[in-house]
Amino acid sequence: MKSKDLVIRAFIGLLVLMLFGCNSTPATQAGVDLDAAIRDAAIQMESRISSGTMVALVSIASPSTAFSTQVLTRLESAIVSNGKLIVVDRANLDKIREEQGFQLSGEVNDESAKRIGQLLGAGAIVTGSLTDLGDVYSLTIKVINIETATIAVSYMADLAKTTRIETLLATRDGAGSGGTTTASATRPVSTAQTNPVQSTPVQQVVPVMYTVTFIANGASGAAPSEQTVQSGESITIPGVGTMTNSSRTFGGWNTRADGNGMSYAAGSALVVNTNIRLFASWIEPIYRIGDTGPAGGIIFYDKGNNSGGWRYLEAAPVDIAQRLFMSSEGISIEAQRSVGTGKSNTQAIMIQANNKGGGFGWAAQACVAYTLNGFNDWFLPSRDELNFMYGNLHMRNLGGFNPDWYWSSTYNESSTFNRYSWWAINFSDGKQETGVGNRDVSWGSGEQHRVRPIRQF
Repeated sequence: MKSKDLVIRAFIGLLVLMLFGCNSTPATQAGVDLDAAIRDAAIQMESRISSGTMVALVSIASPSTAFSTQVLTRLESAIVSNGKLIVVDRANLDKIREEQGFQLSGEVNDESAKRIGQLLGAGAIVTGSLTDLGDVYSLTIKVINIETATIAVSYMADLAKTTRIETLLATRDGAGSGGTTTASATRPVSTAQTNPVQSTPVQQVVPVMYTVTFIANGASGAAPSEQTVQSGESITIPGVGTMTNSSRTFGGWNTRADGNGMSYAAGSALVVNTNIRLFASWIEPIYRIGDTGPAGGIIFYDKGNNSGGWRYLEAAPVDIAQRLFMSSEGISIEAQRSVGTGKSNTQAIMIQANNKGGGFGWAAQACVAYTLNGFNDWFLPSRDELNFMYGNLHMRNLGGFNPDWYWSSTYNESSTFNRYSWWAINFSDGKQETGVGNRDVSWGSGEQHRVRPIRQF
């Protein structure tokens, strides 16, 4: 009897021990911490999106703007800290948000999100939602690749219902709780419905407009009119229009005035995603001997480079109408004969001419006064320049030269008749001799020869 009582008491003690032992085991709280979930989401984004991609953190649909802002802010901090992805500046996103009419805590469909990403120039966009499952909150974060239009990341985590989350959700001002879909514009919520909660209608997307401006870049005439289009639309790049450049040809458009930016050919298509300024590109054409130059003359010399600000020499297509003296009274300048000195020779002659009544009737003055097709930078060729005209043009039956003597601007300082002597070339045989260029000398009249103006560019 005593042993039976002992067995019963032992059994009851065991039951009590088991009961208290079970009650003393702490219950495990369901769900993960919000910060841990955000870190995991950032890690997944960095592992599945190419390094350097620009990411736009668009929205987290939840009942509370405070909660959505907290998630987006902490997600941005986690991404920026790791440095693998680039986050779109919040100010730019806020501007688009205002223009497009959506909230941080509101729902944004995939098409609208992609459109927002394109407006921001982002490579990927991030959206998400929060759903109340009773014992936990379900947080979903989705990343869409703009270029491929595919889902790059789909992250989901069950969040523990902590005091911090409940505090953030205390003010329920979002588009809807639990990630529910808002009413669409095609099915507005009627005030006659029994449900007193009305969903916020989806606002119409306002298009973002950008302008392409065209700049003449030093040319005469008007540049084409600017074009303003909706972001993502394309324009056709215009041509030269009424623009002209005295020494260069139109070569399309460039994003930099110096031509070292991105080039766009006339007639090509340009997709506009931002405001852009395009400068006209002016390129120097390549001329051959005998070609018509920009002033309408004939190219007779190519230096091969632009040293000194010029490369080509162009002869006027015809002679000055009458034969001329070199001067009306004795003058002298430095004797320069090489290619490239005709312009400075002519300038030196005209300095003395202007001190002696203007030099009217002088060979150099006739060249300086010559104009053709709006070009007035002509001068009297030096001895070697004149010889290139003889060899490269006249001997190839170009230029309509007469078989006669032509003046150069090269002074012959070694002549017996210095102050009156200038080199000339006979275009009948190429002979080069000194001529007395003064109109009136005490021992007889000077010589009148033909004159052909030239210019350099």
